[in-house]
Amino acid sequence: MIGFGYDVHQLADGETLTLGGVTIPHERGTVAHSDGDVLLHAVCDAILGAAGMGDIGEHFPDSDPAYLGVDSTELLRSVCRMIGESGYALVNIDATLVLEQPRISAHKAAMRNNIAEVCTLAPQRVSIKATTSEQLGFVGAGQGVQAHAVCLIEKIVVEGGAVNETVAAAAGEAASAREDKQINPDADTTERKKKAKKKRDKSRDKKPSDRKRKSKKSKSGKDSGRSGKSDKGKKT
Repeated sequence: MIGFGYDVHQLADGETLTLGGVTIPHERGTVAHSDGDVLLHAVCDAILGAAGMGDIGEHFPDSDPAYLGVDSTELLRSVCRMIGESGYALVNIDATLVLEQPRISAHKAAMRNNIAEVCTLAPQRVSIKATTSEQLGFVGAGQGVQAHAVCLIEKIVVEGGAVNETVAAAAGEAASAREDKQINPDADTTERKKKAKKKRDKSRDKKPSDRKRKSKKSKSGKDSGRSGKSDKGKKT
């Protein structure tokens, strides 16, 4: 079964830019309730879509304070657990980032390994690509970042009670990758958790009027730059 995911976030000065579980030094970052990892959000939506389980906004609503500043690798981990409990396993992921700046070539391997580790896949079953929009639209103007993702999932057990050969092959490759240390624990996890806590504390310290003004500003940017996005559940 094939799934497709798409996500977009507004960029603003002074925010943190986290993509594929990697915090990238840049003067602008994503405006979001969570850590704003547009790449992982698109991957989550692709996986959920393939399993017919809705989208990220349904499972992790931005109206829930529990997800304020949350590390999106934890959301992805939860999504993988959910499809596993439903009898499915991931086979591969192919994702594309669309942003003008910064260049992310130096970070793609880390993103790939992060996603592979969380999804229990071998790195060769995860593809991360990036492109610009050739200075067109809101992405070209540096106002936002987009991510597209597709994935393949398969039933773990097929008719007759046998383990799906495709799933077994993917699991074997993942086990070999762990033994060869191709998949490494995310060394950035502790730092990202600290930043998530800082974001929650900062939000609590803000006056209600400040949050309202920021919300209106964010909404205005989304309305002007995302008129082509389909209406779906609230985005995390």
